[in-house]
Amino acid sequence: MEKVVEKAWSKNYVGGVRPHLDYSQEPLQKFLEKNVQKNNRSIGMVYEGVQYSWGYISKLSDAFSSALIDLGVKKGDRVVLALPNTPQLVVSFFATLKIGAIAVFLDPICREKELTERLKDSRAEVIIVSSDVVRDYDLYLGVEQIKEKTRIRHVITTSILDPLPPVDQWFPITLPKAKNKKRRDTLDWFKLVTKHAGDEPVVSPLPNDVVALEYVGETGGVQKAVAISHRNLVANATQLIEWLKLKEEDIVLGTIPFFHSYGLMSVVTTTLLAGCKMVVVPRFEVSEVFKAIQKHKVTFFPGVQAMFMALVYSSQAGSYDLRTVRVSLALSTRLPEDVKHQFEAMTSGPLIACHGLTEATSLTHANPLDRRKTRSGSIGTPLPDTEATVFSVDDPDMPVGTGEEGLLGVKGPQVTKGYWNNQEETAKLFNKSGWLLTGDLVKMDADGYFYVVGQAKGYVDVAGFKVWPKEVEQTLLAHPAVQECSVIAVYDPFTNERVKALVKLKPGYGGRISAERLSEHCKTRLAPHKAPAAIEFVEELPLTI
Repeated sequence: MEKVVEKAWSKNYVGGVRPHLDYSQEPLQKFLEKNVQKNNRSIGMVYEGVQYSWGYISKLSDAFSSALIDLGVKKGDRVVLALPNTPQLVVSFFATLKIGAIAVFLDPICREKELTERLKDSRAEVIIVSSDVVRDYDLYLGVEQIKEKTRIRHVITTSILDPLPPVDQWFPITLPKAKNKKRRDTLDWFKLVTKHAGDEPVVSPLPNDVVALEYVGETGGVQKAVAISHRNLVANATQLIEWLKLKEEDIVLGTIPFFHSYGLMSVVTTTLLAGCKMVVVPRFEVSEVFKAIQKHKVTFFPGVQAMFMALVYSSQAGSYDLRTVRVSLALSTRLPEDVKHQFEAMTSGPLIACHGLTEATSLTHANPLDRRKTRSGSIGTPLPDTEATVFSVDDPDMPVGTGEEGLLGVKGPQVTKGYWNNQEETAKLFNKSGWLLTGDLVKMDADGYFYVVGQAKGYVDVAGFKVWPKEVEQTLLAHPAVQECSVIAVYDPFTNERVKALVKLKPGYGGRISAERLSEHCKTRLAPHKAPAAIEFVEELPLTI
């Protein structure tokens, strides 16, 4: 049956895409070495007009890896990276993997409770964090609040302004809403790099070593971090490079957050393996994205549905030349046709809907590069060397027929071994035959295209980020006015889904507490995408939702 299914989708591979690929057995740092050996001066990264050659990137990462060793970081130790998209984040990741340590990626606006739990779970002793205040939000605040509650011994700070020339730091034009604040009892990222300039690490990580931890939520108060290996990232990036036929000449837009596995794979790792150039944008803003594409002649734009909708519906849409973009990738389960067609009209290539999950590193499915082969409403077909089967909801070990709805199961070289130090939850990921059950309810047509029709797991998919209702409910229940609550997913045309909370107040609080105040309570304790977008007061919670 698996061979029949494979033929069903492989016949729709176009443009010379091979169904089976050869995967390098080398760890990630070897690709950085190859880029340096091939062309030391070739530009690998651009940030706010500052260019970084592969040779310079390598030297920076050598210096910072030596700084980490000097701080006591050893192979297998965890180093927390809680930074916006910046050269410092990219270099810190390369430095961490060079010495065989594990990068723990966290949202730079991670709130106190979540930050504390994840630092305790990872048992990290070093954290690299932003010192900035952006739009009156202090990115360092969470770390200030939790230093004494965790094992953290060293806090390294840096600013999104640091890579800029001095005059641009004093009078920032492109980043006017950021302010770099000096923090007490911390180490300065650039001073550490300067101190260790010229040093070279000697540790050699192996392909199967874990290189990154990506947190996806918690179950029963226990955090779940997907353990991604060098081999996983190399495989998924190799698949994407083959699918999109990326070359050294390509220029990749890096506005999707790198702390998310999708950004880490589709921008950072893909650029590294292809030896091309990434344009790093610290935060998605419509005007800055338009400017970056036009100025740097971007050819590949990986993003999420909400980004493309914001660009298409912007009043600035016709003011910039985006015709250098030959392909764009939208992480989306239901990419609207009008958004797809409008964005394609603005560029010179297709906007491809894709799908995946962190437990499979990032991507498992994508629509073909040939627009004539894409299917409306479909997440596409499995990537090379990726098997996919639909299983019965009632019996996750029993495949169902073509066109029938069921649970999506996948296999492939990008599938991880599961969660970090959490065998119980890892065991729940796979069925008896070793298929990773993604939690998506899907159906497959006769040509091997897959369609997401719902979620079997109880999370809310907000622009590709998983939000677990229980975490939001616990936050709401911590408010003295809330007696009961239930968090549900509601459709959103921009983010696919958004969080809505149904709240029953305690006696005496009716009319005394507003939805706005409860929303603010959540926003100060949860990441922005987790806070309820809507709160509805009810007399009684429905028995079923």
